Amino acid sequence: MNEELDQLLAAELKQLKEQFRDQLQEDLSTLRRVCEQDDATLMTAQSLRQWRDFSHRLAGSTLTFGYETLGRALQNLERTLDTLIAGSAVDSESLRTALKHLPGLEGATPQAPLPHSGALNSENDDRPRLLVLEADPTTGELLQTGLSSFGYRVERFTSGSAIQEAFTREWPDALLIDIATDCEGPQNALAVGTALNELSGGGVPVLVINERQGFSQKLEAARSGAKAFFSKPVNIPALETHLDYLLRQKISDSYRVLLVDDDNYSLSHYRLLLQAYNVEVHSLSNPSDIIPAMEDFHPELLVFDLHMPECSGVELAQIVRYHEKWVHIPIIFLSAEQNQSRQLGALLQGGDGFLAKPVNADYFVSTIISHAQRARKLAELMSRDSLTGLLKHSEIKERLNQEVARATRDGHDLSVAMIDIDRFKRINDTYGHQAGDVVISALAHLLRHGLRISDIIGRYGGEEFLVLLPATAEEGAAKKLDALRDEFSQIPFRQLDADFHASFSAGLATLQKDESSQSIVARVDEALYRAKQSGRNRIALG
Repeated sequence: MNEELDQLLAAELKQLKEQFRDQLQEDLSTLRRVCEQDDATLMTAQSLRQWRDFSHRLAGSTLTFGYETLGRALQNLERTLDTLIAGSAVDSESLRTALKHLPGLEGATPQAPLPHSGALNSENDDRPRLLVLEADPTTGELLQTGLSSFGYRVERFTSGSAIQEAFTREWPDALLIDIATDCEGPQNALAVGTALNELSGGGVPVLVINERQGFSQKLEAARSGAKAFFSKPVNIPALETHLDYLLRQKISDSYRVLLVDDDNYSLSHYRLLLQAYNVEVHSLSNPSDIIPAMEDFHPELLVFDLHMPECSGVELAQIVRYHEKWVHIPIIFLSAEQNQSRQLGALLQGGDGFLAKPVNADYFVSTIISHAQRARKLAELMSRDSLTGLLKHSEIKERLNQEVARATRDGHDLSVAMIDIDRFKRINDTYGHQAGDVVISALAHLLRHGLRISDIIGRYGGEEFLVLLPATAEEGAAKKLDALRDEFSQIPFRQLDADFHASFSAGLATLQKDESSQSIVARVDEALYRAKQSGRNRIALG
C-alpha cells in the first residue's frame, strides 16, 4: 500500500507542477509586458501596487514549487516596487531593468543552480571570483594579496561604475564592499552592492567592510541584506573562513531530515514535499527503530508526530536526548493537537518547534529547511576551528575512530596523514602572528579544495593537521599529498612589505589489519618526525 501511495502522490505532484509551469510561463509573459507600458501608465500608484501584488503572489508560488532563483528574483522585484510605492528616488528604468533580467524557465528544476550571466572567462579559471569595491590603497592591497593567497581570483575597483561593468560581464561568486567608498552619482557604495545582488536574483552574497563598527553601520548593512560585516583592519583569515562557508553553501549536501509518524500516508506526503526541495528524508513508522536510524542516517533535524500509539513524540524526544552526541539536534513536533497548553508542554519537554496539522505545505517546507539550515550552521560552529573552518582536535579524533571502525568492518583502505608547517615559529617571529594565521588558513584552504569531499580534515594542533582519506591506498594518498605539498610551497605570501614562501612536511600511513586509531596516529607521527629530520618539505611513509 505504501508504494501505491508514493506513486499516487508523486503523480499528483508531477501533474500539479506541470500545470503550474504552464501557468508560470503565461504569468511571466504578462509581467515582462509591463516594460512596454509608458511611464504615465506604469508609474501610477494603482499600477505599481497592482504589479507589486502580482509579483508577491508569483514569488510565493514559484518558491513553493522549487524555482529558487526565479522566486528570489521576483522577491527582489517586489522590493523594488515597494520602494517606488514609498516614493523613494528609484526611477522607472530600475524597474524595467529588474523586469528584463528575470530568469526564464528553460531547464529550471527545484534548487536549480544560479544561471551565469555574461561571457565565460576566456582563461577557464575556475577559482572563486571576488569583486572588491575599495578606494583605500592599503586595504585594497591587503584584500587582493591576502585573498589571492587563498586561491581566490580578486578584482579590485575604486568606483561604482567600474564594478558594475565587471559584474555584468561575468557574475562573481561574491562582492566585498567598503561602504565608505565614494561612488559617483546618487547611489552610495552599499546601494551599488545591493543593486548588483538584486540583479543576480540574490545569488551573489555581499560582504561589508567599514572603518566604523557601530550599531548604526551594522543596522544599515543588515537592512541591505549583507551576509557579513568586517571592520578595518580586515582580519583576512576570518574573512576567508566566512567566504568559504558562504560559497560552500551553494554546493553543500542536501539537508538530512528524519521523519517519525505512525501514519504512512502522512509520511509519504511530507517526504515528497521535502524531496521536492532537495531535502534528503529518512522516514520511520515504528519509533522503536529510532536508534539505528540515527546511527546510520546522521540527521540534522528530527520531525516527530506528537501522538503515536506505542511511544509519544515527547517520549521519543527524551530517548534521543539520552544520547549526548544528539542533544544538539533540533526536534520539531508535528501534530493535529490544537490545545496550546499541550503544545507548550511538548516544547518544554525537548522540542524546538511545533507544527499543527493540517499544515500549509509552503510553511511546512520553509520551517523544516530554516531549522535544518540553522542546525547545520550551529553544528559547524561547535565542531569547527574558528581560524581554519576545519574540524577541531576532539572532532577529528572522533571521526578517526569512526573511519577506523568503518574501514575494519568493510575491509576498505584508510590512509591517514599528519601534516605540519615547516619552521612555523620562524614565520611568526619574522613576519608576525597575523602572517602565521594567514599561512595556516592558506594551507587549510588548499586542503579543503584540493582533497575529495569524502576526505576528512582537522586542525590537530597549532600548525598541525590530521587528514583522513577513506578508501585510499598508500600509493594514491602519497601521490595526492605530494602534489598538494608542491602546490603549497609555491604560494606567495606578503607581510611587512616582504615576500616569502612556506612549506609543509607530512607523515602518511595506511591502516593495517586490526589496527587501532591510536596505533596509526603513532605511526604517522613517527613518519612526520622522519620527514622533518630528512630536510622538511617532503612526505614520509609510516
